[in-house]
Amino acid sequence: MDFIWVPVLVILLLLGLIMLAWPRLLVFFTRDYYQKHYEPIYLQKEKVADPLSTEAHLQNVPWITSEFQLCQSTSLQMVGSQLGLKFPRANYDFLMASTYGMSNARGYGFMPLGTDPEMGLLVAAPFLGLKRCYYVSNDEKIFTGALRSFLSKGFALRIALDEGTLYDVSEFIAHSEVLVGYNASGFYYYETVGLLPSESVPGERASGEEGIFVSEQRLLDSIRRMSTEMKYPWKYALTLFEPGPLSEDLRPVWDMIGKATGEEIKYGPRMGSKVLEEIGIQVQRQGVNYDVTKIEDGIDLAAKIRKENADFLKANFGYEADIKQAAIYFEEASEHYVAVAEDIADGIRSEVEAKRVASHLFDAAIAERKAGEIFLKRAKVEE
Repeated sequence: MDFIWVPVLVILLLLGLIMLAWPRLLVFFTRDYYQKHYEPIYLQKEKVADPLSTEAHLQNVPWITSEFQLCQSTSLQMVGSQLGLKFPRANYDFLMASTYGMSNARGYGFMPLGTDPEMGLLVAAPFLGLKRCYYVSNDEKIFTGALRSFLSKGFALRIALDEGTLYDVSEFIAHSEVLVGYNASGFYYYETVGLLPSESVPGERASGEEGIFVSEQRLLDSIRRMSTEMKYPWKYALTLFEPGPLSEDLRPVWDMIGKATGEEIKYGPRMGSKVLEEIGIQVQRQGVNYDVTKIEDGIDLAAKIRKENADFLKANFGYEADIKQAAIYFEEASEHYVAVAEDIADGIRSEVEAKRVASHLFDAAIAERKAGEIFLKRAKVEE
């Protein structure tokens, strides 16, 4: 008996050690991913030039505020507009794959957002004739010096931060803003989303608007909270765009959209169609007890965005049969989201309604996956 129990005890001990070490291993692999894929450039004090003036404000950046939670592509839209690229947000959504796919990640909740925004910006930049530069630092003085230096040279800066800290609410909300100016005590930014906790109004204002002032310390706290929650290997980061070679081979974009929309991600949080399937299963199991507040905003947005995605694809690639078919799948998915939104408007009131909601989610997942398969195939064959 003793001989039999020895390997069992060893296995249990190993399992216990793995369970204890797993959180640290997960952080290690996450940070390794950031280091390898984000292409960070570490700011060095001796290489950060002093600002050209004690205060500055960019006069050539339009203030664009979205009516939807689409801060990432809206921030790139503002930067692109500064550089003369007057494209609608849908163009940036496409190049970043930002509104293609589904996610249910902390800081966003359930949303039709299926791509890591940092990777989206990296992939999109060459198709705009730009190069994305992602600067990082652990030193707040070096970092704020770099912010003022780049702004004084005319660069609009996209900043990833915690919107909760920025607006003094407790909830962590991953967000993106555009810095357009500074003085000795803080910075001016353009809010990208006209929804609470921001009080900004959706729309586009003329270039040169003052924007919203934030103290240097609150900005730093907001950026640092974002880094902490996302497990970045650095405390502070900024993104700027400079001229670069123009790319016309859309395969990286199709690949990113395909993976975000339909392909199961084997590691990390569920993405794409799997998110819909898992929610459908939860609705089936919980029935009238399912908390629809977890998905109602995301479902409403998905219904609108999938139709917008379909319209964009038809307008720009409608002459290509495969992409036109993908657009039709998106329209089908949009119709399912509309049906779900109608059913959950007053909560789920019966088991029959729960089954109907789940069925629509499963059917939407099928449509999303079929579209994703088309995009992945296009990524491999397009010349």
